[in-house]
Amino acid sequence: PGEAVYVDDIPAPKDCIYGAFIYSTHPHAHIKGVNFRPSLASEKVIGVITAKDIPAGGKNVGAGINMLGTEALFGDPVSEFAGQNIGIVIAETQKYACMAAKQAVIEYSTENLQPPILTIEDAIRHNSYFQIPPYFAPRPVGDFEQGMSQADHKILSGE
Repeated sequence: PGEAVYVDDIPAPKDCIYGAFIYSTHPHAHIKGVNFRPSLASEKVIGVITAKDIPAGGKNVGAGINMLGTEALFGDPVSEFAGQNIGIVIAETQKYACMAAKQAVIEYSTENLQPPILTIEDAIRHNSYFQIPPYFAPRPVGDFEQGMSQADHKILSGE
């Protein structure tokens, strides 16, 4: 019988550094900068990696296998949604990296941006709809009209 080995259970190599994602707290906002509140964790920060660190000619793309298309690794220059990755903080330990990421102070600006679309009513007003890829589109099964005419219960109104 085998034994499950989890990544967190594997001892870290000598001189290892650790990272934690910094997440946006604002939807649809320009990211102006990232700083850290003075703390023990911020003193242990080695560096921060953002989209600005991607070499010229490189691509700001996350996972290469995404059924819904490409998604940016880092929100840049605009955070598209609250919770989007905007950087990775590198620190001496995983605990310090996680603490520093949570203590990150992100400077935002909404200048020249439309307000975020947060409700279905906003989406309808702005004609903003998610396009379903063809391979996810529902396929008709059976005869709808016949099924509805023979149904024991009927919805007469959507109101």
